[in-house]
Parts: sequence; C-alpha cells; structure tokens
Amino acid sequence: MLEKDKVVISIIVVSLDTNLKLKATINSIRKQLYNNFEVIVIDGFSKDGSIETIHKNKDILNKYLIEKDDGIYDAMNKGINLAKGTWTIFLNSGDIFHDENILLNFSKILEKKNEDVIHADTVVRNENMKYNLYSKKFNHKTHRIPFCHQSSFTKTSILSNNLFNLKYKLSSDFDLFLRLYKQKKIFTKVNMVIAEIESGGLSDVNRFRVLKENFDILKTNKMLTISRLTIIFDFIYLFISKIIKILIPKKFLNYVLKLKYYLLQKIKKNNSL
Repeated sequence: MLEKDKVVISIIVVSLDTNLKLKATINSIRKQLYNNFEVIVIDGFSKDGSIETIHKNKDILNKYLIEKDDGIYDAMNKGINLAKGTWTIFLNSGDIFHDENILLNFSKILEKKNEDVIHADTVVRNENMKYNLYSKKFNHKTHRIPFCHQSSFTKTSILSNNLFNLKYKLSSDFDLFLRLYKQKKIFTKVNMVIAEIESGGLSDVNRFRVLKENFDILKTNKMLTISRLTIIFDFIYLFISKIIKILIPKKFLNYVLKLKYYLLQKIKKNNSL
C-alpha cells in the first residue's frame, strides 16, 4: 500500500523469455524494506513460463503488460507511459537490487534533493567474478553512457516527455540521458551501489554496434567534434581486445581481469579517503 506524503518510486521491469531471471528480480524487489513503490512488468509475450510467474506475483506487481514489442526500449517506453511514481528506475529481467535497503536509502535522498537524475554505481557479475562499475558524471566530453540505467533514478515527468528513441537498439539509454544533459537537467552522483546486473547482455556482445550507435548519437546531438578521436580510439581498443581474447587462454584473461578490477577498487577507496 502506498503511504501518503512519501516518495513513490516506479520500478519498470522488462522481460522476454527469461523466467528464472524474472523470478530473481521480483524476489529482490520483495526483499526491499521500503514499500512505497509500484512495480510495472512489460513482457514481450514470453513462451517460457514468465507469464505464469507474473500472474503468481500479482500481489506485488501493480501493473503488467503482455504483448509483442519492438525491442527493449519500446518496452521501457510502454512502462514509462504506465508509471505513476514521482521517480522511475528500470530493471532488466535478471537485475537485482544490491541489498534490501536500496529503496529505503534512496527514498531519503530523493525526498531531500531537487535533482532530475540521480545515479550511482553498479555491480557486474558473471560466472567467474563480480566487479564494480563506477558511475561517472556527464560532461561535454562524454562519448558513452557513464552509468547503467539500472542504477539510476529519473523523474517520471521528465521521462514522459523524453521517451527512448527506437532508432537505436543498443544505445538509446545513452541517447536519452545525453538529451537530458543538453537540456541542462540536474544530474547527481551518489557514492553507493544500486543494482547488480549480469554481463553478457546485448550491449556487451555487440560492442562494435554500440560504438557505431554512440557515434551517430553524438553526431545528431552536435557533440562529435570533441569525442571523434575518443570514439576512434575505442574502436581500436575494442578490436585489439577481440584479438587478445582469441589468442590468450581464458583462465589467464580471467585472472588479469580480476586483478584489474581489484586494483581499480583499491584506487577508488584510496581516492575517497
């Protein structure tokens, strides 16, 4: 039940044939100590039992829409159109909140701040490791999304007037937040983790296409001049990384990656002291 005079958060969950992951996301929401939220599930007409899971969890799922869509961003737009909360956060099926206090902690932050977008860090996990993906601030040199949409809260009224552009299949979240930055919306970074997500998503396995879309987004927003060389460097770096992954044994690469993220975390802690 929604309590009067408290911040209401809309949680939009997008799913398609990911029943086990959907269950994990719903269970993560159930564990939250703050309960003044609504949950909106947009399912692209799953065939794997996800629809049954949605019906079994009607007690916590305030709204759901089960129909074919034109990809993840179309589904997210449908969720925005149904959202009634003051703030909105998106979780892909399989994403979970970092702990049971996330919404409680952020409800206090959201009540006090007059910002438009509040973003924080993300934990990325795969079968070999977990590592922190640190949120960064937008600036005039930004050439790719500096935080995960799963670890950000955005005012619903702003999203309603700035829907995801369906032209972009992988980088529409970058396009949306870049447009908000150009509109001089107020972004605030909070030094904590909001969500845990799985690696290996569409953006992870289609990095070249992501860079291509980012290039087009920067060009459309007339911000390419500053970022052109950085984008070219990213293409070169990604190409070299692909070759290295082919030539070097996976176990050794995993060790190097673990060391890399361990050192990054140490540097981050030392800088915050």
